[in-house]
Amino acid sequence: MSSPPTPAVSGLPGIHRATPPAEFLDAAVRIADRLRRPEQVAEGVRADRPDGAPPWFWQAHGTAAGFAGLAVLFGCLDRALPDGGWDRVAHQHLTAAVEAAQQVEVLSLGLAEGVSGLAFTALLLDHDGLRYRRLRRTLDQHLADRLPGVLGGLGRPAQLSSPDLDLISGAAGISCYLVRRPETDALSALGTELREGLARCVTEGRLPRRPTNGAVDCGLAHGLPGVLAALAVARLRGAATPGAATALRAGADWLWAHRLTDARGPDWPADDTFPSPGPTHAAWCYGAPGVARSLLLTGRALRDPALRADALRAATAVCQRPDRVRRLVSPGFCHGTAGLAHLLRCTGLETGRADLVAEARRLVAELVTAFDPDARFGYRAGSPCLLDGAAGVAAVLLSAVGRPTPEWDRLFLIR
Repeated sequence: MSSPPTPAVSGLPGIHRATPPAEFLDAAVRIADRLRRPEQVAEGVRADRPDGAPPWFWQAHGTAAGFAGLAVLFGCLDRALPDGGWDRVAHQHLTAAVEAAQQVEVLSLGLAEGVSGLAFTALLLDHDGLRYRRLRRTLDQHLADRLPGVLGGLGRPAQLSSPDLDLISGAAGISCYLVRRPETDALSALGTELREGLARCVTEGRLPRRPTNGAVDCGLAHGLPGVLAALAVARLRGAATPGAATALRAGADWLWAHRLTDARGPDWPADDTFPSPGPTHAAWCYGAPGVARSLLLTGRALRDPALRADALRAATAVCQRPDRVRRLVSPGFCHGTAGLAHLLRCTGLETGRADLVAEARRLVAELVTAFDPDARFGYRAGSPCLLDGAAGVAAVLLSAVGRPTPEWDRLFLIR
């Protein structure tokens, strides 16, 4: 497999030192200002909620679509602008998320709307272990009490659906939090067992399947790429996982075997339905950008330059496709422009690819231009959320400034 053509980059350090326009930071702050007050956000969500919106459109306790996700954004803003009062705002939103969680009869363990997402947020807002210790202990105890049930589910011989395994609701997302914990205790041991269970599922071919049609899911959010990313990130962080290398190799081979190819290079469908419905949109959740990122992490974890080259070839193909082929549906992170911009930027900076960085910067500039002062949260999409709303756009804009590198994207297994 040949490496993609690489444009000459005159000094990779120059890419890192380049300071994006001040407009990126200004736009991030303008969006964040509209999200400052939890009560106003809740009022806006009630007013703007579309008829027939699914329950996950807004879950007040959630990281994907709730106050915990907004707290993540404000925590990153506090690190970038420590005199801006964002630390207090982050605390207010985390408090609102915890209060909402206490009203949920059975809180899931998932990253997007459950215990591990709240725990991730508390850890991100923790200042050198001095804050949210009691909250973190409580959440960690919930995980320790209930993870054996998750492990039992992973051990069943039956096929598993996406919600059992995926990043959004399942074991891959729970692992995303557990691998970041600094503690070495019984819960960290359960985290190792969880990753071992994920690895075994991949090696045995029990891949995440879409509940609607039973096909293997090819998206980073709900499918095999998310499982691989969770295992790869853990390996890159030095967390030992029995069977991980074999699983990463098997999963990467499966994804590469199920790729589609157009004139520009590799692409992926949403699932392995036969005959293939064709490539899906070019987003974080589904499509080549998310899959390429997962394969790049896997290649790094396996120290496999050929796999890294294949992943970079897929990212290059995305960069070369015109907007009409990408079919992005919103400015947000999950399905939209912000997610694609962030993936291209991260990959471009890590690999020294000036073309990817330049395209990411163009997309970020489009996000700045698209800001609508007449829209409640700054964008016509009408959502304040981190996953697919205004907060996610602000997070990507903040990352484009790059001082310091925000940690929010670890929630989505970007690194």
